[in-house]
Amino acid sequence: MPPRVNPVDALSARRSHRNVSAQNYAQMDNPWRRRSRSASPSPAIRPHRERSPLPSSSQETVTPSESATNVSHRIPDIMKKTWEKKSRTGARTKWSPVYEHYESVELIGEVYYKREDKARKTPYADVRRICILCHENGKTTESTDSSRFGSSSNLWTHLKTSHKIYPDGMSAPAPDNFQPNLSSFGVTSKKGADPTATMTLDEAIIEWIIDTQQPFDIVDNEKWKRMWKIALSRSCPINSHQTLRRRIEKEFSNCQFRMYEELKISAETVSLSLDVWKTPNRKYILAVICHWTTEDFEDRQLVIHFGHLRGAHTGENMAKEIHEVLQNFGLEQKLLAICGDNASNNPTLCRNLHRFLKQRFVDSVDKLAIPGNEKKLMFFKGNESFIRCLAHVLNLVAKSMLKVLKAGSHRDTKRIIEQMRADKRETFRIDETPKSAIARLRLIVLWILASEQRVDKYMEHASVSLDYDVDTRWNALLKMLEIAIRERSAINRMCAECKPLEPLALSETEWMFLGETFQVMLPLYEKTLLVSQTAPTIFQSTEIYWDLDDHFDEVIEMQGNWEHVDPQIQEAVRAGRKTLEDYTGKMDAETIIPYAAAVLDPRVKTYLLKAHLKEGAIDVIDHLRAHFNEISPAAAEVTPPPNFPNPTASTLPSTSFVGRSRGLQAPSNRQRMLRDIQAELYSTIAASDIDEVDEWLNSAPIQESVPERMTAEQDVKWLMAWWRANQSRYPRMAKIARRYLSVPASEVGVERLFSRGRDLLGLRRYALQPATIKMLTVLKAFQSNKHWLEAMTDLREEVIDADIDLDIELISK
Repeated sequence: MPPRVNPVDALSARRSHRNVSAQNYAQMDNPWRRRSRSASPSPAIRPHRERSPLPSSSQETVTPSESATNVSHRIPDIMKKTWEKKSRTGARTKWSPVYEHYESVELIGEVYYKREDKARKTPYADVRRICILCHENGKTTESTDSSRFGSSSNLWTHLKTSHKIYPDGMSAPAPDNFQPNLSSFGVTSKKGADPTATMTLDEAIIEWIIDTQQPFDIVDNEKWKRMWKIALSRSCPINSHQTLRRRIEKEFSNCQFRMYEELKISAETVSLSLDVWKTPNRKYILAVICHWTTEDFEDRQLVIHFGHLRGAHTGENMAKEIHEVLQNFGLEQKLLAICGDNASNNPTLCRNLHRFLKQRFVDSVDKLAIPGNEKKLMFFKGNESFIRCLAHVLNLVAKSMLKVLKAGSHRDTKRIIEQMRADKRETFRIDETPKSAIARLRLIVLWILASEQRVDKYMEHASVSLDYDVDTRWNALLKMLEIAIRERSAINRMCAECKPLEPLALSETEWMFLGETFQVMLPLYEKTLLVSQTAPTIFQSTEIYWDLDDHFDEVIEMQGNWEHVDPQIQEAVRAGRKTLEDYTGKMDAETIIPYAAAVLDPRVKTYLLKAHLKEGAIDVIDHLRAHFNEISPAAAEVTPPPNFPNPTASTLPSTSFVGRSRGLQAPSNRQRMLRDIQAELYSTIAASDIDEVDEWLNSAPIQESVPERMTAEQDVKWLMAWWRANQSRYPRMAKIARRYLSVPASEVGVERLFSRGRDLLGLRRYALQPATIKMLTVLKAFQSNKHWLEAMTDLREEVIDADIDLDIELISK
């Protein structure tokens, strides 16, 4: 019998062109949403897979009525507060400084009423204002308060236009064609100005405030104003929080338009990843990220929505919100798939959204031929287009395993420590001591980390500090296990020297158990990291599911290094595999998208399906063939010969950036000449060519050397570059690849947005409204995207205004 492998020792040793009607941009940030209702998925057959061969308050005087004998009748002060702003009463004590430049002559007996005083309740004495500066120059300029209804705006206008006098904090306006930047304020770099920099100073201030999540009233801070006064010898270009908010709202509007234009031009199909988040101030936020692939096979992602979800947190309500987002961005017909977690409201969302879209579109090519049909074809097919978040599935698998292992929870462990402190005990009671090795290790770690003195004592024996887990992230438990196993000698010494830890000491057998647990769950952690990257991983999702299933089978069947695995770990793996099979079964029955994406890797093609599904692969491949022929039918165009040279990356057209030239079109006579030459020389070859879809599905994977160290991001980039270079050789399959390779396998990106939202809603901004949260989150995501920063440098407001005018003109026609 081969010697048993000690996992603890092993661990220690290891270390397009615009064709969409114009939209109403005023509605894009409309917080008042309309809502609607829901349908059912179409059935599918799951293929059978075989094993792979591979603070204090102020005190107030208590009146008799508020004494202890009447305390039950006392109304809390906060309940008495009306929260209404009191109207200003009494004589006015502060006047506008504009009147310092005018002689005031009261008109006896003359009164007037403010414009908003429709009932004419409050009369004001009329006063004639005579400009002192004009009078000194021999001119007469006067105005009565009644003619201006008491407003001072016209008085300021006269001073600014005639005498160049401005209110505090305001300076003379720059010429119409002038945009202030640091150079215009006399600030230059030692290395000289960047000739490509086009960002103005106020734009840079706004970007900094959004990126660092500063409160709007920072521009009202006196030290902020003093800093700008010292730096530039003048006031800050943005001198009030009202001005800042207006500028941010305008920037958000421009951002919405730019995203709409780019999606209209470069996205043939789009996929969405979404989720709902309950904010700390008890508002529900629906976040939506849009994913697509450009014609140059570049992956694009945009946060298109982060808005308030009003009403019930139901799939039907979410479907109405998503439908409105799709309408605003012109994406109804382009929607291909939706990725969300495994909550029951997400399939309901897809069914309802499919029902809404069917009112304007058809979901099958066959329905286009129905007499009298005027609807266009859409790509979304309800439940068949729903992708279950792979990271969420892996999380459920891990939790089902930890439940069998009786791992306990961070919350329960913390409660035990707090109870011991409250009882002023120095040891844990027997009934408090967990039986599970994982739970005991957690109790040891939390007890050590609860005191700085204990941590210092532990660090006398260890080289790495301990880390505790959190209930919401199972992989934090794995990190705790890894560090603890590495520093187990230090933990053993702490258990021997500290009396409270004596009953918690772990035996060598239990350390062995922890090591096996770590190694069994490590593949789950690695695959979670893989699907959590920003690049698309849908083409790898089938491989991930099957590889994990093979790993579980090895443990259950005690093969390889798992010949002497602990029976409890075996039972946990069985529970994990059951959870995995439950969700893979649901996905197989719902959608073909993961299989379609898997065969689009030229290094794999159908090999993976055939190796795992055996005879069942034939039905899946036939299903894929029919699906590919439906979404990318054979055209009557001439197909280039097999040896037709592929374009290199340098010869490809530039990425479709908004506001940039899209290249000059070749003259029509040259296009005809090139087509005639191809038709004359290669028509026979084209006629005898095998069908492109059949060729792809029947051929072997390409021969390609695989680097020894290739990151997941490099893997995705290689795949996109291959299709970019070979799209002229495989035009139909390239169209399919462009559609499916951008489909997200997880909604981890949405979870990152929620983390930003938690940072945004700090103690100082706890009452931030959902509309403001949406504005700041979308802008921060937009500005942090390097692609957009480069693409938008030459897009100015006049370009946007011209496009809006053009859209309005088209609508009016």
